[in-house]
Amino acid sequence: MRGEAKGWATGAITILSVLAVGGGLALSGGPMQGRKERRDEARQADLQRLANLVQCRAAEAEGALPPDLANSAVCPEEVRRADPFTGEAYRYEMVDARSFRLCAGFELPLDRGSVWGPAEIDAEARCLVWHLPPEVEVRPARERG
Repeated sequence: MRGEAKGWATGAITILSVLAVGGGLALSGGPMQGRKERRDEARQADLQRLANLVQCRAAEAEGALPPDLANSAVCPEEVRRADPFTGEAYRYEMVDARSFRLCAGFELPLDRGSVWGPAEIDAEARCLVWHLPPEVEVRPARERG
């Protein structure tokens, strides 16, 4: 009888362990979810670096957005322009004279919890939107009151 009780307890512990591991994987999304998150983080970091390039080029052009993502003498930083996992080029689009968006093939839905930094989210298009800072009029010191 003592051996039967031991066998039953071991079986119950094994079943509970399997259920706990399975439940944990179901809640966290498992290893595939983690891989998708890491790939999307890399894409987001690339888009942030591209946004820095666009902002640098806009400052160089006295506030005008650049027509493309080319480097310049003032903004020489080399930035990856394509998704390292799919090879698909990132998209750069001007929204208006002071706003632009950068788009990537994100694998997970974009939401405020998954995006860091000042970018706005265009979740449907899988894009992040940036706005140039407002133009500030600079007057010589003698003109200031």
